[in-house]
Formats: sequence, structure tokens, C-alpha cells
Amino acid sequence: GVPDDVPEVTVQGPLPLFRLVSKAGLSQSNNEARRLVDQGAVSLDGEKLSDPTREIPLSDEPILLKVGKRRFARVRIEG
Repeated sequence: GVPDDVPEVTVQGPLPLFRLVSKAGLSQSNNEARRLVDQGAVSLDGEKLSDPTREIPLSDEPILLKVGKRRFARVRIEG
């Protein structure tokens, strides 16, 4: 389940998935974020993503970013 106290982060976009993971504070670096995506540890709104360079578009509503089993962030992507 998703914890009640998920932090909300606003980033400038659109941007690649690995950079989104890094800017949301769910990885130490862009390289770690790429590795996590390659390993299948990253999902957006419940959908597992495997392409670290996939462009994540602007979003009016916050999207739920999950890394591993316990790291979550609600991300709002602004232009």
C-alpha cells in the first residue's frame, strides 16, 4: 500500500524518467536512477517502466512515483 505521508515534489519538465527519479529525491544520482529503472524498480501510477530515457510529459495532476518497495513521491511536472 501507499503510505499516507507521501512527499509532494514539483519539478520542471518534460524530462526523462531517470532524471525525474533523481530530481524527486528517490536516488542519489542520475546513474543510480538509470540503474534502478533498468532493474525494473521504478513505476509511475502503478505502471512499471523499463526505459530510463522515456520522456515524461507535463502533468496537471500529481503522479505517484515509486522506487523499490518503500520509496514514494507525488510528482507534479510543470512547464
